[in-house]
Amino acid sequence: MGDGVIDVTFCSADHRRVAPVPRAWPTHEFVADLAWSLAEAVKPHLSIVERNHVYVAIGIDETFTAIHRLITSAATNQIALPGELVQRCGTWLDAVADHSQQQHLRRLVEDVLAPLSARDSFASYGDSAPK
Repeated sequence: MGDGVIDVTFCSADHRRVAPVPRAWPTHEFVADLAWSLAEAVKPHLSIVERNHVYVAIGIDETFTAIHRLITSAATNQIALPGELVQRCGTWLDAVADHSQQQHLRRLVEDVLAPLSARDSFASYGDSAPK
């Protein structure tokens, strides 16, 4: 699969292979890099206290907590994130499908962050278009 994602195929309880349902499972490095990238993108909109909470959470490997806060903050503050970063959030959300906050975070990413990213990308393209 590449790009910090490993392919995981689940087996049944009696160790027979279940119909191929590969899931992309982000590596630890992928998740940590996502957390730091989000922190960098959202940093100007965080108070010093919020920033410290995020940095400590990432530092002690509480990346879910950090990413949750950062996605929520980016959506609340209408921050246009780079499209690639929004896509990485989607990959991470696929891996945390069983978490109780996954649907809420997915709605924020798909309904708020993705449209902001697309609008910002379109606006940036218009600025660089030949006149």
